[in-house]
Amino acid sequence: MPDEVKPRFVALKYITDKRKELADKLEEEIRELERQFDLDCVPLDKKREELINGKRDPMAEELEKAGEFDMQHPEAEVPADIDIEELKKSKGVPGFWKTALRNSEALIKFITDEDAKVLDHLTDIRKENLEGKNYRLVFKFAPNEFFTNEELVKTIIVPEGETFCQETQGTEIEWKEGKNVTKKTIKKKQKNKKTKATREVTKTVDIDSFFNYFKSRKAPPKDQDEMEDMDEDDEAMKEINAFEDDTHITEEIEDEIIPNAIYYYFGIMEDSSDESSQESGDDGSDSDHKGSQGKSKKKKSTDESEPSSKKECKQQ
Repeated sequence: MPDEVKPRFVALKYITDKRKELADKLEEEIRELERQFDLDCVPLDKKREELINGKRDPMAEELEKAGEFDMQHPEAEVPADIDIEELKKSKGVPGFWKTALRNSEALIKFITDEDAKVLDHLTDIRKENLEGKNYRLVFKFAPNEFFTNEELVKTIIVPEGETFCQETQGTEIEWKEGKNVTKKTIKKKQKNKKTKATREVTKTVDIDSFFNYFKSRKAPPKDQDEMEDMDEDDEAMKEINAFEDDTHITEEIEDEIIPNAIYYYFGIMEDSSDESSQESGDDGSDSDHKGSQGKSKKKKSTDESEPSSKKECKQQ
């Protein structure tokens, strides 16, 4: 490069580096705000957990806007599969989290009927931040007939210097005898080629289940050659697909279910983007919950759940 023009490019590089410094500073400030936001939500999530599990009754301040409830959410009804009389007799909201999870279009495909029986005992879901960009989702269960764990945890690992999740660590579920919903026993007949005798062989195989989410997994390799090699390996491809499924489940639970659980319980998380635009006027503003709390799936960036900078930590 000629000495006469090199200083111009050095200066341009300097400006670019300064812009990156500002962007890095902004990202760290946003991350700190997000951490504070999560801390501020802890006492609210604790109150929700107590109310759902019948540890307390609603408090006066929580009922101040009771008159607005029917006006804002006329479509809100106790789900049809809930026994109203049993709900009246019980404390809290039994089956709250199971119902919320099953009302998610993104999650229902992962939840089998057998899974639902286990999820009847799910009492809380919460997010806990760890060091750096790492965090975990904690699923708390009441004593049940399926496993001995009190909590099942999914930890999201984003190594220092990385943007995306590179590994997940899940709790090893301590299934009780004959209660593992991630496996099934099949019987096959085998014929001896020499004697022609037939015998019945019992084999345990893996099956689809929401609880496969709690398996530990690693992200697919970044190297293109390694990926091409894995394309020919069925087991390797299954692991890649499973990691992607885990990512979608994590995102849905963190971004939607945890902050908006009550709306998923009622099943009123419909795509209201068109409706909101018609109601809101030219400036796009909207005074009801749909524009501010994530009711529109196409407007997730406007809900109270996750600020946008965190999303890049989750997907490959």
